[in-house]
Amino acid sequence: MNFECVICSENGDASGSPNNGLCAITPCGHVFHVKCNDKWIKAAGRKTCATCRRPFKTAVTLFGASEAETEETPEAAAGETPDAPEGDKSIADQLRELEIDFREALNDAREEAIRADRCRRESVAWAAKYHEIENQLVEKSEELEAKVMESRKAEFKLSLFEEKYPEDSVAFYGLMNQTF
Repeated sequence: MNFECVICSENGDASGSPNNGLCAITPCGHVFHVKCNDKWIKAAGRKTCATCRRPFKTAVTLFGASEAETEETPEAAAGETPDAPEGDKSIADQLRELEIDFREALNDAREEAIRADRCRRESVAWAAKYHEIENQLVEKSEELEAKVMESRKAEFKLSLFEEKYPEDSVAFYGLMNQTF
């Protein structure tokens, strides 16, 4: 498996050649040199993918070997297969970890989709409520406009009455003041 480490911009080969070292695969599927990924995590201050910045819990080390592990040992020179160093995980274990990380990411994505759908439904409900209130305000505004027009018509008729019957309007206002 060939890859380009975006951290150091060097090509890598996860076949285990001594010049390329271990490669780390993040749960989002991006591949880096383990040493580069470790430097990235230290520099970032948190575990995020150097390519997409997605946070993750663990990056799985797959394939390849570090330069220190590729030195020929006496057992290897004699044709014996040395035991795997403690802490190394089998590919099956690494794949299980990747599957767990993938399932966690999938569950997180589902939960986010549910939250987004809930927000969408709430925003639709609020928009409907907004339009309902807006329509009520328009109706009230039209009612008030009609009352203002009626009031202006009454004022106009009163002013015509005062012009036509000035002495009656004085008596009318006198009656009004006594009543109220």
